[in-house]
Amino acid sequence: MHSTGRDLTRLARGVVVSVVAFVLTGCGGAVLKKDYEDFAASYADSSNGQMLMNLARRDQGHPPYFLQLASISSSHQHSATFGTSFSRSDTGTRPTITEQLTKTLTPSLSLSSVDTPTFGFAPLAGKSFANALLSPIGANVFFSLLGQGVSADQLLRTMTQKVTFEWASGERLHLRNVPDEERLDSFRNFLRFAGLMREMQKQGLFDVTAKGMKFNGGMEGMFALIASDPDRYNFLEGVHTKRTKGRPKVEFSFRTFDALLTAMATEQAVFDYLVARHKDDFLDKIPASQTQPILRTKWAGVKSATSNPVVAATYRGTKYEIKDLVVDDPSTSWRERERWNRDSFHLLTEMFSVISLDPSQLPAQQLIQVR
Repeated sequence: MHSTGRDLTRLARGVVVSVVAFVLTGCGGAVLKKDYEDFAASYADSSNGQMLMNLARRDQGHPPYFLQLASISSSHQHSATFGTSFSRSDTGTRPTITEQLTKTLTPSLSLSSVDTPTFGFAPLAGKSFANALLSPIGANVFFSLLGQGVSADQLLRTMTQKVTFEWASGERLHLRNVPDEERLDSFRNFLRFAGLMREMQKQGLFDVTAKGMKFNGGMEGMFALIASDPDRYNFLEGVHTKRTKGRPKVEFSFRTFDALLTAMATEQAVFDYLVARHKDDFLDKIPASQTQPILRTKWAGVKSATSNPVVAATYRGTKYEIKDLVVDDPSTSWRERERWNRDSFHLLTEMFSVISLDPSQLPAQQLIQVR
């Protein structure tokens, strides 16, 4: 009879061990999947937060600082404890079938798991990063993104510092992507050109090649769009028409990442000032698609289409948020204009990935480990 209890206990123990082995083996894939999802989400949140914080620093005239994720490791510790309790009715005589059935075996099982993630961050500094930060972003990046369908106006307003047109006669036109009250005509014409390029892109009036853009059917499509609404699209305002015969040579001057970051952080204040002070000769003279700053991070007095920001940060008492815009103008593409803000922020993060360094090239002593 005692051997029967021991046999049942051994049986229960074997069952528990099998269950533990099954659980611990089966959960490996689930743990890996959960780790990947959690780490990816944490990395995305921290990267977006860092970028917005650097926008805030530049907005307030302070230098940016960058950390780059260099490594992620995680250790998992699993443990299991089990036990059994056994009770039976014993009259001192040979047990009956009923007594055999009244024996009670109670197994117990306890599982625990501890995850210990370790993140390695590298401060981005030194000559290599400074060179990347202060070198113009290549034309190949611009035309690659343009060829993938990224909005032409958003690329122009984000990446370019100036667009220059030069005709065979020697006539030149400079469109500067600088919101400046003293050079309002140049910035207004730049916005006209950006809006025009977006309309041409949507109508398929140009193709993108490895060497740049190729107009389909010449430049007649562009001039037809200008004629359809010259007050908002005529970026050639002010040039001598007799000296602008034929197709001009177009040259793009691209920003460095540092200049790009600064422009996206500071344009809002100047742009809103120009809209308020120069409605007749600025706001009413640019395409409806270009009536917002390239990026809006401060929302005092401005309506937002979303209550929850994509990312938010507070720096020295000022709140910064990336949120969607409210689109009131029915002439613009609702979805495209509403997402303008988050798309610009996304483009900024992509530009940062272009200049980021390979973690394997960073000195080991620069790594900061966070557990």
